[in-house]
Amino acid sequence: MRVPPLPHAGRRAGPVSAEIPPGRMRWEIRPAGRGWDAVRMAATLGRPVLAQLGDAAAVYYDDGDLIFLVPYDSGGGFGPGTEYLSIGAWLFMPGPQRRQGPGVHWLSGHERARTSPETLRAALDAVRQQAPEADR
Repeated sequence: MRVPPLPHAGRRAGPVSAEIPPGRMRWEIRPAGRGWDAVRMAATLGRPVLAQLGDAAAVYYDDGDLIFLVPYDSGGGFGPGTEYLSIGAWLFMPGPQRRQGPGVHWLSGHERARTSPETLRAALDAVRQQAPEADR
């Protein structure tokens, strides 16, 4: 059986680039503060918040945290247990087709969607009010 030559046969050695179809990347590193900001929180807080927001959220899972995408310059003020990420922050973001783990993946929405900051703050307040005093 004859084996066809590799596509790069005869070329000089150089950096290897694996071609991955668009949308199939597991994740990419993206800078916050360019059209969007993010609010990071532990999954223990984020999952009940996501349950309140439903499909109105643009959120993904990353290593035990939930990352909610909000419009650029939403101003922070999301309260205890959250980290507001904007200019200067770089985040791992799942590829558009990553809808399940393991690893970084979308739970709701997509990279071009945004969570309303007012709605996110209201959901966080509601979840905190339901939590036992020791968990706040």
